[in-house]
Amino acid sequence: YLLPGFVSVAFNGWVLGPALCACTAYLSYYAFSLSFFLIAGMTSGKLLMVWCPMRARVWTSGRSQVICTVMWVFCLGVPLTQSSVDKTDVCFDPRKYNCTYGYTANIWGWLKPALFGVMALLPGMTIFVTSVLLLKKARSVVREGLRLAGMLTVLVTSGVYIFSILPFVAYSIVEPFLEKDPAKVG
Repeated sequence: YLLPGFVSVAFNGWVLGPALCACTAYLSYYAFSLSFFLIAGMTSGKLLMVWCPMRARVWTSGRSQVICTVMWVFCLGVPLTQSSVDKTDVCFDPRKYNCTYGYTANIWGWLKPALFGVMALLPGMTIFVTSVLLLKKARSVVREGLRLAGMLTVLVTSGVYIFSILPFVAYSIVEPFLEKDPAKVG
């Protein structure tokens, strides 16, 4: 996502062809939702280890890999949904200096908020709730240095990620209300 964006800035437009434009658009939405789900899984796993240490001991790496695989496959729902609604609705957006999905079909009026709710709000709320519970638990285990260090690592990771994506989430929420100039987009 970054390299095509830098090339677009350097050439003041998209010069990498329509196939890479579509790949960049689809993969950016996929990576966004996947990273959200993986961090939600990380915070939930840490919460399970802290609150139920005996139950967490039977949690194998194989089980974790299966859950991560399910997340990878589940998050394919975003680009597959976009592609099944309209494969050609990908264009260069000069506001982002990258290709993006247009969401121009009428079905996106209700489907985009539903997809955003499942792929962003659900893991976002999971991260928030598990982080609050981890902070609450961290206050009671201050004396146990190793457990506290593990919790703080997860909290810093999830906190930095949440703050780093807030501008993107805010833009995604207000984007449908922004006017698009057909002469500049496309």
